[in-house]
Amino acid sequence: MDRVIVFGTIDGGSIPSRRTFKGVGRSASWRTLKRLKLYCTLIFWIKLLMSFFTYVLKNSQTNKIYIGQTINLKSRIDRHNNLLKNKNSSFTHKNKKDGEWLLIYSEEFTERKLAVKREKELKSYRGREFIKGL
Repeated sequence: MDRVIVFGTIDGGSIPSRRTFKGVGRSASWRTLKRLKLYCTLIFWIKLLMSFFTYVLKNSQTNKIYIGQTINLKSRIDRHNNLLKNKNSSFTHKNKKDGEWLLIYSEEFTERKLAVKREKELKSYRGREFIKGL
């Protein structure tokens, strides 16, 4: 008989639960469990260490506003100000004129989907009204 190991979560969280059914030897299930534990630990630390940012930039010369999201805020601002290599066709490159892009607002998130959601909120009418009030 084969042993089938089914992994799920307890209470919808990220803690794995283990149910074993009849089957292969004990060593196969222990190796699988050990790999799962290592994988869960790795995912936990990656999520803990990674931060995603939603940010708002304003051009000091033209007063135009740019809203975006990134994983490395400092590098992204340097790229907008052409301190790092950038595309010549980008919005911030075309609208740089003589002004510099200044950070006027930022938020930090643990997941990219939350940062993208907040970026879309800031790009809406209400979001732009919020930014004007800063």
